[in-house]
Amino acid sequence: MKKLAIGLLMVLAVFSGLQAQKKNPPLMLQKGQTISYQVTANIDMTQSMMGQEMQSQINSTSNAVFSVDDIQMDQYLINQKLKDVVTHLKMQEMDTTFRLAEQGSFPTLVVNKAGKVVARHKNKKENATGGFSPDMAGNASFLPFVEFPDYTVKNGESWNTEYTDTTDFSGGSLVNKVKTTYTLVGEEKKDGKKCLKITYKGIIENEGSTSMQGMEFFIEGSGAIAGTHWIDAKTGILITDEASMENQMSLSLSGQQSFIIPMSMKTKITKQLQ
Repeated sequence: MKKLAIGLLMVLAVFSGLQAQKKNPPLMLQKGQTISYQVTANIDMTQSMMGQEMQSQINSTSNAVFSVDDIQMDQYLINQKLKDVVTHLKMQEMDTTFRLAEQGSFPTLVVNKAGKVVARHKNKKENATGGFSPDMAGNASFLPFVEFPDYTVKNGESWNTEYTDTTDFSGGSLVNKVKTTYTLVGEEKKDGKKCLKITYKGIIENEGSTSMQGMEFFIEGSGAIAGTHWIDAKTGILITDEASMENQMSLSLSGQQSFIIPMSMKTKITKQLQ
């Protein structure tokens, strides 16, 4: 009898341990579902040209919309849009506000239940406006979900992700290489929802080319981003994101005229589920 009681206690202990090991939240979306975020970006930019240093401030608000167009074999087909873009640019020679109903378009994503982007389908009209959106600068953390590993993450544990994508803009293209380290801090209430609090740090490398005033410039840059995600523990959907980023980039022109324009940017970005 005593041995049976000990055996039962051991089974209960093991069962309790299994119950305590919570699985990573699978991404739970529905066909036709739309997820919308209010995005705010504040950028301090410094650039040097012909021995002169120019400083500017860019404050931008926009509405990032993600719609689930289809679900096939446990994968989501997600369309992205950036709407209602209001950008205030302030520099020595200019103080103006730009308004766009919609900022170009972005690739259609194929995402699995773990939040991993398994494919990006380029849109023929991608970034047709040819403009630069400050929100694109935060693309390392722009998606409304986190890619979890294929094992259960415990509080205090970290995991890494990386991806490479290409963005078309201003008659050229920019290749972004992003490496991110996530750490699960624990559970926390956010906006009335039970959330997983996840901090992250990332390294961004950029290279590409663009055309301005008939001249082709080559782009090189690197940056670092750090922030905090609050993820709905039930659906895996991002509730809030707060991030800071620093970038160093340079535009170089070679040929009959040859010069380099170095730029540095400090950015703060917030994303809030609407």
